[in-house]
Amino acid sequence: MPCSTQEALQEIRTYFNTLYHTSPDTCIAQLQPPEQPVRFSVAEFEAALAELPSNKAVPATLPPALLWKTAASCLAQRLTPQLNEWLADMTQPPPSEWHVADIFLLLKPGKKPSAAALRPISLLHPVANALATMLKHRVQPAVNAFLEQLPQYAYTQQRSAQDALDRAFTHCTLVQAILRTQTLTPQMRKQGHQVLPCRGGITLSVDLRKAFDLMPREHLLSALSKAKIVDAHCWTILQLHAHAQMQFSYAQHSTRIDTSNGIRQGCGLAPTLWSLWSLFTAIIMHKLLEKLTVEEIVAFADDWLFQWVINKAEDLQRAVDLIGFILEVLQSFGMQPSLDKTVVLLQLKGSSDMKLAVWRASGSKLDGQPSLARAGGATRSSPSAAAMELSAENQAELVSAREQAILLQGLMGARPGAVLGAVNTSEPATAAPSDAAAPSGPSTEGAPTPMDTQAREGKRSSDWDSGKGADKYRRSAQMKGGGYGTGWGNKRQNDWWKTAKNNFDEENKKEKDVHDDQQAIDRTEKCFILFCQTNGMLSVIPDMVRCIEAWTKMKEDNPTGLTLPRRAAMLKQLLDLWFVRLDVVAETEESLSQAKSMLILNQAGQVPYLQYNRQTEQLEIKQDREPMELKTVLELIKELQDLVLLPNTTLRFHAARKLTSQPKGEIVPMMLEIGVRTREADRAWELLARLCHSGACRAVALSLRQERMGRSALAKQVQ
Repeated sequence: MPCSTQEALQEIRTYFNTLYHTSPDTCIAQLQPPEQPVRFSVAEFEAALAELPSNKAVPATLPPALLWKTAASCLAQRLTPQLNEWLADMTQPPPSEWHVADIFLLLKPGKKPSAAALRPISLLHPVANALATMLKHRVQPAVNAFLEQLPQYAYTQQRSAQDALDRAFTHCTLVQAILRTQTLTPQMRKQGHQVLPCRGGITLSVDLRKAFDLMPREHLLSALSKAKIVDAHCWTILQLHAHAQMQFSYAQHSTRIDTSNGIRQGCGLAPTLWSLWSLFTAIIMHKLLEKLTVEEIVAFADDWLFQWVINKAEDLQRAVDLIGFILEVLQSFGMQPSLDKTVVLLQLKGSSDMKLAVWRASGSKLDGQPSLARAGGATRSSPSAAAMELSAENQAELVSAREQAILLQGLMGARPGAVLGAVNTSEPATAAPSDAAAPSGPSTEGAPTPMDTQAREGKRSSDWDSGKGADKYRRSAQMKGGGYGTGWGNKRQNDWWKTAKNNFDEENKKEKDVHDDQQAIDRTEKCFILFCQTNGMLSVIPDMVRCIEAWTKMKEDNPTGLTLPRRAAMLKQLLDLWFVRLDVVAETEESLSQAKSMLILNQAGQVPYLQYNRQTEQLEIKQDREPMELKTVLELIKELQDLVLLPNTTLRFHAARKLTSQPKGEIVPMMLEIGVRTREADRAWELLARLCHSGACRAVALSLRQERMGRSALAKQVQ
């Protein structure tokens, strides 16, 4: 039920009041008012007002910024005495509500409406903006001198984001060169080159959540003191933050809150203060951890990058220890790293790289979401408990495969699952993988001519017919009356070869049965069978045909550019369609009811496992297996969408007979074979095994099971 305007405003107030009171503000109690307060001249005030952008947003009750900018000279003469009077005694709030900032709230893209999903935009009084600008000009020289030797590239003169990117890319280039030296070629082996057991690099990218809002002000005071900012300026800056208030308005109602932590946003002083504090934290880390050097840190506002070169196993262990310590230090300073945006990039090569135990400084909450763990209490990453950690090479392969899959979907003319069950009645331009043309016989051009024995065989026959002697070995011929004669070459002496032939056939059949049994065992370990319905709105056969057509056309247009196998493209298309259909199951009551009637969901809203009842000839819920949550099934399919694109994962995926947009029969079996040589393939097999016999398969009108033991039809006939 929608809430009223007063209730909505109260919820907004509660959220932001909690956010800006995370830590108490004790800075003012630690300082004494300066003997000589800060004073500004009329010229400084006029220049600060003139610097206001013409399109600068201001509170709705004030004239636009263009008028303040135009009347800067007149306003400076009238407001400068009033400003200096307040700066002399800042224990009282400033006049004319200069300290009140109107907060304009914007909903973050892709977020559900809530107080936490609103992005605050601060609209300051032009006098407050001018005061912050004048303070910035006063403290900027000391800040620049302080930051000169530190790797902070944001809000600093003569530095830019490009400088930070150059440092990051230089490290990546160095690591790539190191990895190339870890590949031993015959020529390098001849030159005496040796590959070290473990070399590579590691990069940690840390993004802080609500960094400006959560910053404790005692750390800001420490940073100002470390930068040798004069006491009068420190007092003024901290008093500005102590008096800062935020005003929220909704309809005809409004409310105000004060703040005890964070930096006042919307003014020109905020970036300078933030750069001071962020590098102060880096200095604390450098003092506490002597092994951490300035060259290993790249900071840009609230984004931090830490990079290390790995030359031995001890370097890797050191880097892992530093990662845990860095996260712990950030938390101790009141910062909250964003786990969704904090990543570790690791690439190693050598004989010992797979033997090293890679640790992550992250744990798990009760709801399964990752959370920061204390340093030294890191947890080992398990492929079964979390998504696979791909190597850099596999990451590159995955990105390329994703791009090609998107291009294929574009050529298909419709997004996967955009029209559920829409059957394309047009004839496909190409055949299915199972209907590929039979291989032509070997070319006879240039091959030796077979031996011609017709003349010799004819001569032998004519010799026997004409009675010209006898062969060395007499032919056995059945006599009239059913006998074979009693002479040399009779049945008893001439049938020895038939017994040997029968024995050979028997041994050959047994050997073939052994081979069939072994192949059946192999199929049970890595193969799945999909029985796809050909009729109905949920059939995936038309989508498979369009995918084959798009892949074939793309392969003809760009033979070398398309590296994604057709089997992987088809399986990716199936998984995309599967995910889209399951994702909309719980959106409406009608779709939820229909999913329960189709046994996609049970009455509790979970995805059950199904079995076929031969007596009733219907599917029923399997009671001896625990159902899965719909969210879990979506996560499994989402992970499979990436895994099937990786090399050596999808080895085979094709139909058992000709695949067209109007196939014959009600069921089309499709064979799926998963590799067993990589961790990613093993993970894909595990996820597919969990989806076997699941009710989720009915969303795409198919049933999925693992391959079973059994012999082929030919083997059974021979047997």
